[in-house]
Amino acid sequence: MAGQKEIAELAGVSVGTVSLVLNGRAKELRISPATEEKILQAARELDYRPNVSARRLRRSGSDSVPTIAVFWASDFPSELLGRFFVGIQNSLLGKHEFEVMVQPYRQSELHATNLLTAGELFNGVILTGISDSDIQFLEENRIRSPIVVFNRRLSNYSSVYVDDVEAGRKTAALFAAKGHKRVGMIAPDVQSVSITGRRMGFMDGARELGLELADAFNLQVQMSMLGGQEAASSLMESSELPTALFFPNGIMAVGALPVLHRAGVRIPEEMEIITYGDSEHERFTLPALTSLILPVEDMASACVDLLMGILQGQLQAPHAERFETPFVFRESCPPLP
Repeated sequence: MAGQKEIAELAGVSVGTVSLVLNGRAKELRISPATEEKILQAARELDYRPNVSARRLRRSGSDSVPTIAVFWASDFPSELLGRFFVGIQNSLLGKHEFEVMVQPYRQSELHATNLLTAGELFNGVILTGISDSDIQFLEENRIRSPIVVFNRRLSNYSSVYVDDVEAGRKTAALFAAKGHKRVGMIAPDVQSVSITGRRMGFMDGARELGLELADAFNLQVQMSMLGGQEAASSLMESSELPTALFFPNGIMAVGALPVLHRAGVRIPEEMEIITYGDSEHERFTLPALTSLILPVEDMASACVDLLMGILQGQLQAPHAERFETPFVFRESCPPLP
């Protein structure tokens, strides 16, 4: 089996430089991108397989404790981070023994991380917030460490996901069932497959059910409370308001509510609101917000279960586990009678 010496000879560099690159320290020590890529290409050509057990497993008797890396996209909703690690913590306390580390990265820049040499640093990876270009990178490169993808389904990697398109469609269906004709949506203006899925699902559902979704009521703004506030202010300039409003990101609804209150809009009598995510903020607004539940904690635990199954040799082929997104009804949109 090829080692770092053989890689150094093929790439025409020192063994020390090879070691730094394979340990993810190229940028830190200012090794040029050209040299880094030359070393990684040599490693791929020689089918280099690092000794993970020797480097990253802590021995306790006969038991091995693996290290799991969570690759967290920098623009992934921050309110999800705490909930995600509650799920990780639940796995640590109740089921598995492992070490965990967080690897920040920028969405669509997965190729610039040390994922290709992940086996040198950790035993398994959970990926969050990946984009279409990140998926292309995963499909075109051989990743040696086992990978589980959070909330995006891929055919060649294990995944834990929800159907975002369905979530948008069933929101439109509920509005239609409650007799609404004129609806609106305030969504984040971000490159997110999940949010795009919810938007498209809602728009498709509204069109098929004969709901009017005017351009003036179909807004995309920055993903924040401020964004929700500004979008709601824009809505208030219309002579006629939608009678139902969908927020594919719940935190934005929290920012919009004060604007609606000041404008005298009665919720739910004059406008019903449904959000997505069921964050803690949504439960304590006035009125409390009806939401589609994204079961982040359970999904995070399921990611760990899948990854540990792969590491322990219990799972071979990629597995996909789908979670539902049920409604939790509160004051902003009561359930159907």
